[in-house]
Amino acid sequence: MRARMTGDVGGIALVVLSAALVLLAAGSLLLSVVTDLGVAAARARTAADAAALAAAGAARFEGAGPDPCHAAREVAEANGAVLRACDADKHQPVNGALYPAVEVEVEVRPSSSLIWPVPARAAAALRPLPS
Repeated sequence: MRARMTGDVGGIALVVLSAALVLLAAGSLLLSVVTDLGVAAARARTAADAAALAAAGAARFEGAGPDPCHAAREVAEANGAVLRACDADKHQPVNGALYPAVEVEVEVRPSSSLIWPVPARAAAALRPLPS
């Protein structure tokens, strides 16, 4: 005699299918978060580099031009970042002379509200052109 299949087989299949769908959804969410973090980190590095270069360019004028940290803030905001720190009072020695140098720190908020802000730091200095 053959054993008759009961309704348990259909129930087990439904549980397995539901678990597979939950794992797929969790994997998709995780992939989305990791991708969003990567994009935010790249945006933060770009904004920090651009802000540091803008501040170094403004620092070249030493009081005659725009405030270096104001220039850094404008460029950071234009790149979707928030300027968290700016130190424009640095100087870098080159061949016995001191040249303006700046350090900035920016923060970018990823598009997903599940993730914390991503920081980045950059520094820039003006150096004389080789003669």
